[in-house]
Amino acid sequence: MTSRPPTAQRRDSVTVHPFPNPSMVSIVLGAQWGDEGKGKLVDLLASDADIVCRCQGGNNAGHSVLANGIEYDFHMLPSGFHLGNCVNIIGNGCVVNLPELVEEIQKNESRGVKNWSQRLLISDRAHLVFDFHKQTDGLIERGRGNRSLGTTKKGIGPTYSSKATRNGIRMIDLLGDFSIFAEKMRNLYSYYKLTFPDLEGDIDKTIEQFKELAEYFRPMTIDTISYLNDAIVDGSKKILVEGANATMLDIDFGTYPYVTSSNCSIGGACTGLGLPPKYIGDIYGVVKAYTTRVGDGVFPTELKNEIGEHLQTRGREWGVTTGRKRRCGWLDLVLLKYTNMINGFTALCLTKLDTLDELTEIKVATTYKRNGVDLPNFPASVDTMHDIEVEYVTFPGWRGRSTSECRTFNSLPHNARLYVQFIEQYLGVPVKWIGVGKDHKHKQFIKTGMGKVVSPNLSKVESDSISRHRRGQSPTTDHRHKSISSITPSDPLTVTLPADEFTLQRHLGLPSGVCLIIGVIIGAGIFISPKQVLANTGSVGLCLTVWAVSGVIALLGALCYADIGTVIPRNGAEVAYLKEGIGSVHPLAGDISAYLYNWANTFILKPASVSILTITFAEYFLLGIMGSKACGPPKELIIITAIFIILILVNINSLSVSAANRLNIIFVVCKVLTVMTVIIVGFIRLGQGKTEHLENAFEGTTTKLSGIALAFYNGLFAYDGWNSLNSVTEELKNPKRNLWLSIVLALPTLTILYVFTNISYFTVLSKHELLVSDAVALSWGDLVLKSGARALVILISISALGSANGTLFAASRNCMVGAQYGYLPEVFACIQSKRLTPLPSIALQGFIAIIFCFVYDIESLIDFFSFAAWIFYGLTFFATLCCKSTKKNVERVLSAPVPLIVFMIIVSIYLVIAPVIADPQYGYLSAAALILSGLIFYYPFVYLKMDFKIIRQVNAFLTTFFDLHRAHVSI
Repeated sequence: MTSRPPTAQRRDSVTVHPFPNPSMVSIVLGAQWGDEGKGKLVDLLASDADIVCRCQGGNNAGHSVLANGIEYDFHMLPSGFHLGNCVNIIGNGCVVNLPELVEEIQKNESRGVKNWSQRLLISDRAHLVFDFHKQTDGLIERGRGNRSLGTTKKGIGPTYSSKATRNGIRMIDLLGDFSIFAEKMRNLYSYYKLTFPDLEGDIDKTIEQFKELAEYFRPMTIDTISYLNDAIVDGSKKILVEGANATMLDIDFGTYPYVTSSNCSIGGACTGLGLPPKYIGDIYGVVKAYTTRVGDGVFPTELKNEIGEHLQTRGREWGVTTGRKRRCGWLDLVLLKYTNMINGFTALCLTKLDTLDELTEIKVATTYKRNGVDLPNFPASVDTMHDIEVEYVTFPGWRGRSTSECRTFNSLPHNARLYVQFIEQYLGVPVKWIGVGKDHKHKQFIKTGMGKVVSPNLSKVESDSISRHRRGQSPTTDHRHKSISSITPSDPLTVTLPADEFTLQRHLGLPSGVCLIIGVIIGAGIFISPKQVLANTGSVGLCLTVWAVSGVIALLGALCYADIGTVIPRNGAEVAYLKEGIGSVHPLAGDISAYLYNWANTFILKPASVSILTITFAEYFLLGIMGSKACGPPKELIIITAIFIILILVNINSLSVSAANRLNIIFVVCKVLTVMTVIIVGFIRLGQGKTEHLENAFEGTTTKLSGIALAFYNGLFAYDGWNSLNSVTEELKNPKRNLWLSIVLALPTLTILYVFTNISYFTVLSKHELLVSDAVALSWGDLVLKSGARALVILISISALGSANGTLFAASRNCMVGAQYGYLPEVFACIQSKRLTPLPSIALQGFIAIIFCFVYDIESLIDFFSFAAWIFYGLTFFATLCCKSTKKNVERVLSAPVPLIVFMIIVSIYLVIAPVIADPQYGYLSAAALILSGLIFYYPFVYLKMDFKIIRQVNAFLTTFFDLHRAHVSI
């Protein structure tokens, strides 16, 4: 016989009922020790439910739900109480403290809950909690001494004891003959007073209080068993049951005696509501991405260290009901396997995944051992659990890569998805929702859409990054690692990820890092900027000084970036640093600044840079072909050539990543040959005594601050790319070492090369000759290399073209990352499924660069580019400063001193405001306005996450037409 899913079997059994289409009841249960976030899932599901039920427990439970900006705290009330469409049932299995229930109702009523009296139903069979029950609870707990259970002292246990000893009092007693109720209450009080003489209270006053409460609750007290079963048989109602507490606190199945006094597992739903098992549909287990526990009791995976404190702080782990801090530890899959066996979960909701975002590694418990032997079952006695060893599987974390902004499973960081898939595979239960926030809206949960267990596939490299070890409960930790790849195939821990997953590999070593920085920096700047640096400084001496100081500033800035890059070791550079750095102080400010950078980077900085570089290529290339004519090549021809080149680069980058990378290698060789040619000739001329243009070097030096600021603008433009390695941190081997070491090797070398290149220019050209030159390097080559000048010009043009290609390559990736964050439409987060290139992002960057070509005034473009760039560089230095206080415990191999960071912030401010104050220009205001205009789109599309049908339609059309699919980017 073919086996069928449990749900299907249960549904088939219903067909024999005389009512052919009954409602199937969905049940939400806690799968650990409580506080898993059940209320948030119930709130999500209740928005589509007609009836929400509590089946057991009392006001010792607690849910916190955020809806429409209002936070509701529910203890006895079902989590659908604030929803106008829901009937809320407190079942017969619950124990109810009526005075505190009134307070809870009034508190939530003051927060806007309306018509609640018509939607709250209490079972006439529910037992009542009295004040002497609460006192008894505290006296019993105090009598246990150092073996206390950690009870909430809400009187829940004594009330269930009264129920079990058959002297309890129910709602039906309160609403019947009140004299009989008063007599029962006095007898019950005397019973407890006899056992606990220290009980205090006025029983007559309490009886009078309950006489008033009887009339208050009379309209809403009914036979909920009949009501619920009639609703089931009706077939038109959607019914949801929320379990309080959790399975590991179940009186029968939990870690007894450190449990509650009711059945918190699937059986409690049946007995606590009068619910026939055949009407049970889906059973959702709610699981926190790690483990917590309130109060005393055994906790095998507890972390009594800084990691446990981190989870407690970041996860805001303190109880809604008691305010007590929760103990925290690693996820325990042995425990979850046990609770799944009891409840038969059909799907899981994994909550608080974002709490793990800052961890470098994450562990999950997979086996309990004693004396080296696997325990076959979860231990029945807590007394036998103190000497067990816990075997863990260790996963690499996704430290700093916020999952809170992710809205689809594929948008989660790769390691986060691996973590989720491992849980599914181990338990054999699909994860249907992943909780990443507190807001009650659907965006709180990532709905995975998984209807069956995912069988992930690991590459060899990935499997080697996951290890197993065991830890004993003794003070000495026993670490024994072995690769998962060594486990037999039948082992459920042998997991793999789908072959179509694409993740970044750490393939850049120290030499590659140095070459990357040098290759990106050497471009058009060294051939364009000399003219502008000299024009703004007025003298050769200050010009060379600016070149040297610009190199030092670039080095200092890069070292600050290396600091924050080790704290937030992610791709995306400024986007990640602003969001996580400033966001660590003020999340909204971090999000806005990261968005504005992404806006400016996508629509201004990178396209303007590509435009500048391609115009430089066109100008030099045409001059090389046409010769050094007085008028130079026509402006229109330069623009047409630049646009043509942009289209070629867009096509190459869209067609093949490999082709674009090979092209970059050729370009790097040309760059090095070009610069070294100029320097070598300069040394030869110095040896020949050609120093006349270097004499009286500081004659004519400017005294205008705006001139100096603009000189630094142009000088620093030539060093642009000093932060390039931060954009590929995740692809760098040993980034804690190679990030800063690549910087200190590359930038001083480049500074020396740039200063020598400018000296070489002045061994040939006078100030006047250099200033009137249409192309400095070409004028230099005409005088020195004669007939060989054209070869130099071709090399220079290819050098600029190489930088344009690299900039377009990086810009498209930044654009894609921004889309993954939700800062751009979804289509820009996609890649072409056959070419595996970010075609939409490449096309967007190329299109905007073409528009910039029509500006043509390359000097203005440089000023515009630098003005915008240094605003965000300054903000990133501020983010580095924020991390000094908010992430001070993170290991830093190279820690930039605070005075250095402050100095770079001051430099950034100077480079932004000095030219504006000294020489106000409309262009600066336009640049600032254009950057801030991004806020017009931020509020509706990012903050409110509005989604228009036309946008979805365009995304769908482009995705289908170009055969695109969403790429996984580790953000």
